[in-house]
Amino acid sequence: MGTFIGNKLEFKKYFGGYCRNKVHEITNQYRKSRNGICEYCKNKEELQAAHVQGFERVKLIELILDEYFKVGDDEYLVDLDTFEKEFIKAHQPIDKNFHFLCHKCHAKYDKGVLSEAEILQEKNNYSNKSNIIEKISKKTLCLDNNIKNTTNEVHRNTSNELHKNTDNELYKNEEESVQDYVKRLLNILFSKKLLSEEMILQLQNKEYCTITFGINYPLLEQDINKIKPAGKARYYTTFKLQNKYYVCKEWWKEKFPIYERKLEEWVNKIAKS
Repeated sequence: MGTFIGNKLEFKKYFGGYCRNKVHEITNQYRKSRNGICEYCKNKEELQAAHVQGFERVKLIELILDEYFKVGDDEYLVDLDTFEKEFIKAHQPIDKNFHFLCHKCHAKYDKGVLSEAEILQEKNNYSNKSNIIEKISKKTLCLDNNIKNTTNEVHRNTSNELHKNTDNELYKNEEESVQDYVKRLLNILFSKKLLSEEMILQLQNKEYCTITFGINYPLLEQDINKIKPAGKARYYTTFKLQNKYYVCKEWWKEKFPIYERKLEEWVNKIAKS
C-alpha cells in the first residue's frame, strides 16, 4: 500500500476518512445481522456503529501510531499495510468494541447522556430474555435435556482445549472482582517467572496498557511520585508487587466485561508462549 512520513495531525488529516470507511466496512455485516434493532431502545431503525467509550476511532489511531510507528517527538514512519492490519485488529471482536444504536441513542451516547453502564445493562437484559425464550422453545419441543447435555459437553471440550497444558489459576474465577484477579494474576506470573523482561517493560507503558487492557494508566509503576497523578491515587499504596511495582487500581465496574475479555486474551497469549 505504501509508506507515510509525517506528524500525527497530518496522518489523521489524510487517512482519517479512510479509517472511518474501514470501520463502516468491518462493522457492516454485524450491523445487518441486528435487523435494524437498536441495542438500547430496541426500536427498529437504521443502525449506526458506536465505538465503546474510551476506544473511539481517533484514539485508536493515535495509540497505534504511538505504539508501532513513532520515530521522533512528533514524527511517524508508517507502513500503511501494517497500520491497516493493526487498526482492524484493534476493533475485534466487533460485538465487544461497538454498540449498534439508532441515531437518537448514538447521539445521546456520544454526549454522555446515555452511559456505558446503561447500554451494557440493556444488552444483558436482551441476552437474558433471549435465553429464556430459547429455553421455553426447547422444552416445548421436548429437546431440552438432550440439548443441555450436548451444550455442556461442548463447553467442557472447549474449556479443556483452551486450558490444555495451562494452569487454570491464571484465569479469573467467577466470584473475583477484576481488581482482585489482576493482583492475584500478577503475583502468579512474577513468582513463576512467566513474564519476560520485555513484557514487564510493556506493562509500564501507558499506550500498550490502553490497547491491551483498556485502562488509562500503565499497569505497573515504579516511581512513587507518579502513583497519584493530579493528586488522585491511581495505584494501590498498600500492595506492592515483588516489593518493587505499584499496581494500577483504576478498573471501572461498567467496563468489567471489556477488561475481562482483554485480560483473557492476554493470558491466552502468555499460556501459549
